[in-house]
Amino acid sequence: MIDKARYDHVKEKERLIEAEEERLKVTSASPKESVNEYLESKNSTPLKTGCMLCELLRRPELCYDDITEIEKRSREGRKEDSKETSQIPELSDEIKEQVEISVKYEGYIRQQRQTVAQFKKLERKKLPPDLNYSEIGNISKEGREKLDKIKPESLGQASRITGVSPADIGVLAIYLKAKGLDR
Repeated sequence: MIDKARYDHVKEKERLIEAEEERLKVTSASPKESVNEYLESKNSTPLKTGCMLCELLRRPELCYDDITEIEKRSREGRKEDSKETSQIPELSDEIKEQVEISVKYEGYIRQQRQTVAQFKKLERKKLPPDLNYSEIGNISKEGREKLDKIKPESLGQASRITGVSPADIGVLAIYLKAKGLDR
């Protein structure tokens, strides 16, 4: 749907973002005086030991440009070894912003992906159309009534019914497994 030049631009942008995220995971900042002075000027806790740049970027008071400054200060006076010969990359503001968002919200993004995966798993668990909810113990009265009335096709659909609690869904999943109905 998009032309090759635009597609290539998007792929290159993705590559640069991923490469920078990986670089921040393996590059550390030293607890040097100049680094700690900078951190204190940003109302951030000084370092007592070395710290990966990605960990510093997760601090709410620091931004990508702060990390670049910390990296420069951390490298000052350091004898370059084979690991440290790479230069700090020149990146566009757009890429810096995306890297910052990805690093800062990595935990939330991972949690959302897990939620989506669980949701998809529930959608695949089909419920028999003739399932008698009244014979399943430990489902709340309201949940049982709603399930009997709506007759959901899957556990995912059942989980979206108002009045059917997550505990009801758990009981229903255990029941289906015990009866060999968890297809």
